[in-house]
Amino acid sequence: MELIIADIAVHQDDGRYNLNDLHKAAGGEKRHFPNYWLTNDKTQGLAAEVSNNEIPAINSKRGRYGGTFVVC
Repeated sequence: MELIIADIAVHQDDGRYNLNDLHKAAGGEKRHFPNYWLTNDKTQGLAAEVSNNEIPAINSKRGRYGGTFVVC
């Protein structure tokens, strides 16, 4: 099932959502840039709590179909 927010298709991977697509759909303000969120200590703590042995809460992929995917 494809998720579309504000006419932006949010790509998915193994139950996670593309953080860059979510950022665009939310307005794309520079102050909310995904990298700022990812480096926050509280984000890292939350990711550690949400992750399980099978699917990590945050997964970054390089390349054409890459991106940063997160559990929402």
